[in-house]
Amino acid sequence: MKKKKTAFKAAVLVLVIGIGIMAAFILIKMYGIEKLKNQQNYMASRLIEMGAYEQGRVLAIQNNQMKENAIAQELIVLSSGFQSDYESGIRSAEKFMEKSSDAILQETVQLYSELMEDINELTSEDELVYQDEKQKLEEDAFEELMAVLFRIEDKINVKADKETLQTMLDIMSSVDMVSYEALEALQDDNSVLGMKVQVAGNLKNRNYSGAFETAKLLYKKNDSFENKALLANITAIDGKYQGMTEGNGENSGEAAQRAINFIETTTAIGDRKQAAYDLERAYLYFCAGNENKSKELLKTVLGAQADHDDTIAVMLDDFLYKFKTGSSVQTERRQYQAYEQDDLSECWKQISQALYFIETDNSFYEFVLGTADELYNGLIIRNIDTTLYPEVHITVNIAFDTEKEFKKEDFVLKDMGAEVDDFSVTSAEELSNISEASVVLAVDHSGSMDGEPLEATKKAVVSFVNSISHDINVGLVEFDDMAQVVTPLTGNASAVVQGVQTIESGGGTSIWSGLQTAGDELMSEMGRKIIILLSDGEDGDTSKIDEVLNQLRQNNIYVYTIGFGGADTEYLSYIANSCQGKFLQAQSSDMLGEIYNEIGSYMVNEYMIVYEAVLEPENFSRICSVALKQEGLFAEKEYHVGVDYNEIEAEEGKRPVADYFREIGGSRKDAE
Repeated sequence: MKKKKTAFKAAVLVLVIGIGIMAAFILIKMYGIEKLKNQQNYMASRLIEMGAYEQGRVLAIQNNQMKENAIAQELIVLSSGFQSDYESGIRSAEKFMEKSSDAILQETVQLYSELMEDINELTSEDELVYQDEKQKLEEDAFEELMAVLFRIEDKINVKADKETLQTMLDIMSSVDMVSYEALEALQDDNSVLGMKVQVAGNLKNRNYSGAFETAKLLYKKNDSFENKALLANITAIDGKYQGMTEGNGENSGEAAQRAINFIETTTAIGDRKQAAYDLERAYLYFCAGNENKSKELLKTVLGAQADHDDTIAVMLDDFLYKFKTGSSVQTERRQYQAYEQDDLSECWKQISQALYFIETDNSFYEFVLGTADELYNGLIIRNIDTTLYPEVHITVNIAFDTEKEFKKEDFVLKDMGAEVDDFSVTSAEELSNISEASVVLAVDHSGSMDGEPLEATKKAVVSFVNSISHDINVGLVEFDDMAQVVTPLTGNASAVVQGVQTIESGGGTSIWSGLQTAGDELMSEMGRKIIILLSDGEDGDTSKIDEVLNQLRQNNIYVYTIGFGGADTEYLSYIANSCQGKFLQAQSSDMLGEIYNEIGSYMVNEYMIVYEAVLEPENFSRICSVALKQEGLFAEKEYHVGVDYNEIEAEEGKRPVADYFREIGGSRKDAE
C-alpha cells in the first residue's frame, strides 16, 4: 500500500513538473512574440517617420498578421494617409474597429473624411491652381498625421541596441540592392527580428541561397505562419528543395510541390482559417504549374462567400474594392487620374510583400487579375428593363469562355434580397430580338503599330468579321492622333474587310477620340451596341475619357478593350469596367485572332431572365442580383421603376402621371 502511495506521489510530481515546464515554455514563447511585436511596431513607425511609407505599411501589416494589435493597425491606417490613400485608410480602420473601438483610428477616419470632403469641394478649373490648393490641404493634414504618429510612438516600449536597429532600418528602407557591409553587421544577430531583416536584405540582392539558409534558422526559432510562408516561397522560386531535403537539384515545379506539402502539413488548424493560408497556397500551386487549383483557391479568398477576417483579408478587400470600382479616390473630377494615382498594382504589392511572394515577373499578379475578372466580370447584368413592371426583364452575359448552355436551375435570382423562385431563362439563340447587335471595331493605327502588329490586327479583324452572324451590323473606326470612320455600320462583311485593308500606320494615340467616334456610330442603333477597341499604346490625353465613358454608359454601349505591346493595361481595364465590358491582354500579336474570337463568343452568350417583382410602390430604386451556382459567379445591379431616380426626386411633392411612375413623363399640369 505504501509503495502505491509513493508511486502516486511521484506520478503527481512528474505531472506538476511537466505542466510547469510546459507553462514556462508557453510564457517564454509569448514573451518572445510580444518582444518581436514591439520591435516590429517600432521599426514600422520609424520607417514611416523617415518617409519610407510603403515599407512601414508592409511591416505593420506583417506584424498585425502575426499577432493582431492596436498599434500595428493604427500604423497601417496612418501610413495610407501619408500615401494620400485616404479611402483605403478609412476602409481598413472600419474593418479593424469591427472587433474593438480605437480612439486614434476614429480620429484618423474623421481627419481623412474631412480632407476628402475639402478636396472634393475645390472648384478651380485651372489644373495648376487646383493642384496647388490640394497640396496645401494635404500639407496641413501631414502635420496632423505626424502628431498622431508621435503619439503612437510614445506607446511603443522597445529595449534594444539603437545602432543595430538603425542598421535594420537602413536595410528595410532600401529600395534597391542592400550593401554587403550592412548585412555583415547583422551576421552575429541571432534574434528573430535580426534574422528576418537579413532574409529581406538577401532577397533584395536576389541571393536566394543566403536567404534560404537564414530562413531555415528563422523558422526553427519562430514557427509563425509568416516565417513558414517565407521559407516555402524561397524554395519555390529557387527551383531547388534546399535544406528541406538534402541535396538534389530539382525543377521549380517539384520544388513548389514540396513547398506545398510543407505548408499544408505543418500549418495549424487555426491558421488554415485565414485568407493568408489560402492565398499562400494559391501562389505555390501557381508556381507548381497547377493553375486550376490555384484559381480555385483564389476564388475562395476573392469571392463574396469568403469568411476571413485576418489582416491579409482586410488588404484583399481593399484590393477588390479598387479592382471593382476602378478608382480608390472618388471625386467628381479626374476619375481616371485618381485611379492612375492609386495604382492597383501598388495595392497588390503590399499584399505580396506581406506574404513574401517572390515574383521575378508579374505572371502571378496577372493570373490574380484574370481570376478576379472572371469572378466579378464573368457574369454581367447587361440591362434591366422595367417597361412592363411588375414584370422585369434582365439581360445577362456570361463573359468567360464556356461551351455550356445554362438553364434555369443554374441561376439564383434575388430581388431586394429575397430569392425569386418563379422566373424563366431564355438563351440569346432562342430570342431573335436579343441577338440583334451592332459592333464597331476601333483600331489603333499609330506609328507603333507599324509592321507585324498592324498586319496581325488586320488578319484578326477579318477573321472576326467573317465568323460572326450575318445579322450583326459591323462598322470600322481607325484612330491615331484623331479618329475617323473607315467603314460605316453595315451588314456587308466584305465592305468591312475591304476597309481593313486600307488602314496604314502613322501618328500618335488618341484612345478617347476612337471611343467617341465609335460611340457616335452606334447612338441611333437598336438592340445591343458594342465597341471593341484595340490599342498598343497610351492615350495622349486622358482628361476627356470620363466624359466619353459617361456618354457611352447613358446610351447602353458596352466596350471590350484589347491591349498588347506597350498598352496601358490599367487604362484599358478602366474603360472596359466602366462600360460593363471586359479587358483582354494579348501577350503577342499572334494571340489577337484568338482574342477577337473569344469576344465574339461573349457577345452571343447572353440570356434573358423574366420574373415578376413584388409590388412595393414606395421603393422606386431597387436592387437585383444574379448568381451562377456551379461557377460561383455573382452580379448585382440597381434599377429604377419607371423614370430615373433623379427625376423622381425632382417630382417630389407633385402628383404623378400614373401610379408607381410606370409612365415616362412630367407632372400633371393640373396638379394641385
